Amino acid sequence: MTQDKEQKDTLIHEFSFGYVGTKMVGKENTYVLRNKSGFIVATAEKYNNVLTSFLFHKERKVPKFILNEIIKYILKSELKISKEAAKELGVSMLKCGDKKEIYLSSRDLEKGKLKNYLQEDEKVIGVLNSLKPINLHIENKQGKCQFDMQGLKIKKLEIGNGSTIEIDLRGNNYITEITVGQGTSGKVILYRSSAEELEVEDNSLMDIQIQECEKVLDVKIGRNYGGKIEISKSYLQGLEVGEQSHGRFDINLCIFYRIIEIKDDNQSDIRISSVFARYMEIGNNFSGKLYGSSLSPKQGIRNLYVGDDFSGVLDLSNSKTIQRVEIGDRAKGDIILISSPSIRLVTIGKNFEGDADFRESSIVYVSAEQNCGGKFECGGCQNLTLIRLPYEQSCKIINAPKPIKAIKEEECIEYWFINRQLEKEYFKQHRKSWFRKLGKIF
Repeated sequence: MTQDKEQKDTLIHEFSFGYVGTKMVGKENTYVLRNKSGFIVATAEKYNNVLTSFLFHKERKVPKFILNEIIKYILKSELKISKEAAKELGVSMLKCGDKKEIYLSSRDLEKGKLKNYLQEDEKVIGVLNSLKPINLHIENKQGKCQFDMQGLKIKKLEIGNGSTIEIDLRGNNYITEITVGQGTSGKVILYRSSAEELEVEDNSLMDIQIQECEKVLDVKIGRNYGGKIEISKSYLQGLEVGEQSHGRFDINLCIFYRIIEIKDDNQSDIRISSVFARYMEIGNNFSGKLYGSSLSPKQGIRNLYVGDDFSGVLDLSNSKTIQRVEIGDRAKGDIILISSPSIRLVTIGKNFEGDADFRESSIVYVSAEQNCGGKFECGGCQNLTLIRLPYEQSCKIINAPKPIKAIKEEECIEYWFINRQLEKEYFKQHRKSWFRKLGKIF
């Protein structure tokens, strides 16, 4: 009787199936939730009309329908909710411009009620939470939005076309798939997240930060991408960058299980350091910049294939792993391999008009096809064995050692500098290999 009277005296609200909320005796700001047996299943604290904490008892689970009743009661009471309490309750917090803070339950979020508060003329800042894993689609053509999703139980996130949005998914262990729509801008942060797929659609300016991913991530970037992507200390399936992109890519200390593929008409600025991949492939008409480096000879890209009409910059001087570089026809860009300790061969297609600088490198074999008019810097190349050029050519070979012999063939002339036989691997064209293209498909 004493316990019943004491409970009635401190009763705050009665929920279904005998659950009651009471104020703890002797503690002005502490409240408890009891089940029908009288056991405490949750505790809460409130100060100055702010719910500062809400903690569930780990060994006594609350049914979902009771939990929904509790959340509904709290939201109706017009209490302010702290960030910690909101995370425990799965309640999302929104601030729309200068308006009063808005709270959404997990059920509201799942039903898509978030879009009702996203207006084009207002900036929305929010902390999103949920009680169970959900899929979330943020409607397109929203105003500026900034969402903290670190505590959100979310499987799949879709950002609609035309959105300007910043999303923080640091430490999120639920997310698996992210799709960024066309014409979007803003930022997505993935730090120690469980994301496995990231797709950025065409014409996006969205910045992406990826660091220490806990799963193997596959990244696909659409056409005309103009944002910035930073990837570090992560395992990835592959990276594919669409045509006509002009973004910035910083990739450090990563391992790719497949390849890095930069498609045609790219103007991107690409910087890779100690990145391992089967190989890297750049499409036709590349006019951007590629800077490659490695901290050790154990981790880094070994083979680079570049398509036709190359007019950009390839600077691999600081790479300790690059061995093979193959470039297509009509190249007029700069190939810089100064002091590279690992480079073995460079092959160039027809109508080369660019500059290739191999000074002080370990280059062994260089070849170019018909109508070669470019420049080759070969000073200090102690391992240089063979330069193979078309018979009629106007190129310049600068500071190369004196050849020990020159062999004229039907369409080319070979300048030998060391009397030794080169392996067949030096004379294969991997860039045009059907076996390699077939391997990409499978």
